[in-house]
Amino acid sequence: MALVGCANEAADRVGGSEDAIVGGELDTKDPAVVALNIASTGFAVCTGTLVTPTAVLTAGHCPIDRVWVRQGTRVRSLGWTDHVGVQTSARHPGYTAEGGRYDIALIRLDHPLDGIAPVVLSETPLSSADVGATVRHVGFGTTGDDWRYVKQIGSGGIKREVSYPITKVDDFFLWSGAPGKQTCLFDSGGPALRMVNGVERLIGIVSTGDDCHSDGGDTRVDRADVLSWIDAQLAEWNTARPATPKQ
Repeated sequence: MALVGCANEAADRVGGSEDAIVGGELDTKDPAVVALNIASTGFAVCTGTLVTPTAVLTAGHCPIDRVWVRQGTRVRSLGWTDHVGVQTSARHPGYTAEGGRYDIALIRLDHPLDGIAPVVLSETPLSSADVGATVRHVGFGTTGDDWRYVKQIGSGGIKREVSYPITKVDDFFLWSGAPGKQTCLFDSGGPALRMVNGVERLIGIVSTGDDCHSDGGDTRVDRADVLSWIDAQLAEWNTARPATPKQ
């Protein structure tokens, strides 16, 4: 599963007839949140987050080869221009499948995206005490998953955001959602963000969900075996993520 979008310019209006992201709104900020587009078509299929100037964090089930990385609020109209190429990529060695354990991957860009602050990863262990806390999702996904309606399925490629509470935390995932608000198709790989001591940090990566209508599941990044893999892979690429501020 994945997140936001809209079908045309009329539907892009916040508060318009189409729910945004499902139930969110247009996002004109968050420059570190990028779209992953199929290189042969320019079609946005996943979302990712810049964690160093040359590395994007996304979901393991997303295509991570033969893709372009694109910035901005609207990437649907860019055609075959304004993209950053991919040099190489890697999935967590424990990756199984969409919605499975270690649904996480890294993409190495062919040149750095300077002037954009990478998103800080959370190292604070999540627990049941975090249920009820607000989490914000950002992504380039669709506003619905009904394949009978081209208008919904063609609504990806617009960056949207939505906030709602955490509903459950288990060993590998955090779950969140609210009535009429959820991530959707092509939001996969996008960030789940939470304010901690005044700093918004990435706590999860969009991995799975129940048809864009109820709780969505995000791969936790606070696990030691996830953070250690991220750091080791980045070191192999001669880069490193920003240090997490002390709690």
